[in-house]
Amino acid sequence: MGEIGLTMTRSERFDAAFFVDVPGEEARGRMLARWLADKVDRHEELVATLAAETDKFSGADLHSLVKTAIGWAEYHGQTLTIERLRQEVIAKRPRVLALYDQFQELRRWGRVYCQPAGPAD
Repeated sequence: MGEIGLTMTRSERFDAAFFVDVPGEEARGRMLARWLADKVDRHEELVATLAAETDKFSGADLHSLVKTAIGWAEYHGQTLTIERLRQEVIAKRPRVLALYDQFQELRRWGRVYCQPAGPAD
């Protein structure tokens, strides 16, 4: 974070700093359940599977893959399926992993200077 990080973390600047990382599996499941509940039948099974398969995905990544899959299914006049959602996961995974790796130094900084914003997986 360089000079900005040092300036933001100097004494009495903020009462506390929190590090918010990508969501864990349980949080991913809750997000996916919210976005898929009225889009697919028996969404609970699908959500559990997708949550397990989307490690390191941010909330924005998850939302994007759901929206893209829904849009594809609607455009093609098809029902949204786990297969279509998995295709979006596969398509997005390289970018997700590249970005996740780029933030490793920030994660280390956050562990030293910040309080966790929630439980870690």
